[in-house]
Amino acid sequence: MKRIVILLALLFVIAQGYTQRLGYGILGGATIGAVIGPIAEGSRGSPSISGHGGIFGRYHMNDKWGFELRLLYNKTGVEYSQYVARRDTLHPITVHIGGHDTVFHTETFYTADVAGAYNLQYFNMEPVVVWKIGKRFGLSLGPRVSFLLAGRNAGEAVVDLGEHAGMRENFETDEEYINALYSQTNSTFDEREPLYQWDFGGVLGVRMYVKEFLELYCRLSGSFQPVQRPSVLIQDQYYNVYMNVGASVNIGQLVGKKP
Repeated sequence: MKRIVILLALLFVIAQGYTQRLGYGILGGATIGAVIGPIAEGSRGSPSISGHGGIFGRYHMNDKWGFELRLLYNKTGVEYSQYVARRDTLHPITVHIGGHDTVFHTETFYTADVAGAYNLQYFNMEPVVVWKIGKRFGLSLGPRVSFLLAGRNAGEAVVDLGEHAGMRENFETDEEYINALYSQTNSTFDEREPLYQWDFGGVLGVRMYVKEFLELYCRLSGSFQPVQRPSVLIQDQYYNVYMNVGASVNIGQLVGKKP
C-alpha cells in the first residue's frame, strides 16, 4: 500500500511538471489572400481581404522553445482578370444527311477574356515550432495541412471561337471580326470540380508579446501544390499565398512561462 501511495505521488508530481508547461487559447484576425502563378499579358489580380479564427494548444519545452498546434477556419482568395490567348480546339458541326443529323468535329481556335474570383474556405491544421528570440518577440515555423470546406472559381468569360479568333487587328471593325467567327459568347462559369480538396503548405510567423495572456502575430503561408487542376479556362498552375494578421489570447495556460 505504501508503495502504491508513493507511485501515485510520483505520477502526480510528473503530471504537474507537464501541466505547468501547457496552455491553450483562441486566436483570430484578418486574412489577406492571393493566388499567384504565371501572369499573362493583360492579366491582373487584386488580393482578397477576409478573416480567420480558431483555437490553439501549446507545450513549452523551456523559456525559449515550444510546440504549438493551431486549428482554424481561414477564408482566402483573389479577384482576377485574365486573357486566354489563341489556342486550338475542336468545334462540332452538325450536318443533315439522309434524314439523319451527323456531327463532325473540325479543328479551329478560341480565345477567352475572363473576369472571376477565387473564393476559398479552408479548415487549417498548423503544427509549428515556436522560438522566443527576445523579451517581446518570437518566431514560429512549420507545415500546414488544409481541407477545403467550400470553394469556387466563378465569374464571366467572353469566348471567341473560329479560325480568326484572337486576330481582331486584321479587321477594320468589330462587326467584321465577329462575322468571321463561328461564335462569340458571353457566359458565366463556376469551376468547383477542378479545385483540390486538400492543400499542403508551410507557414512562417512573427509574434509580439503584449501582455502575459495577449500576443499579436503576422504569419505568411504558401502552398506546395496548385489550387486546382487544369480546366478549359484555367490551364496554368496557381498557388495559394496569404497573410494572417491578428491576436491570440492564452486563456488556458496553467503555470509556467511561454516561449
